[in-house]
Amino acid sequence: MAFGQACLPPAEPYPYAPPRNDPELRAFINDEYAAYMEGIEDYMRCLDDEARRAQDEARVIFDRWVGYFGDEAVIRDRRPEQ
Repeated sequence: MAFGQACLPPAEPYPYAPPRNDPELRAFINDEYAAYMEGIEDYMRCLDDEARRAQDEARVIFDRWVGYFGDEAVIRDRRPEQ
């Protein structure tokens, strides 16, 4: 079985409004937001890939379980009784 990958979110840009009278700082802040948006897209793609991998793995394991145990392969309800 393949191991999952670690999907790490990017650091959020600091939430302050850029000054209108400092073009360099505005450009820096704009670049920070652009980098975040690129990073969050990569992060969401990673999560999607990991979800697909986990579903594929679960399907393989489930099919093996049913193949080994047939009708004995029962998922029990683990919620506490009320």
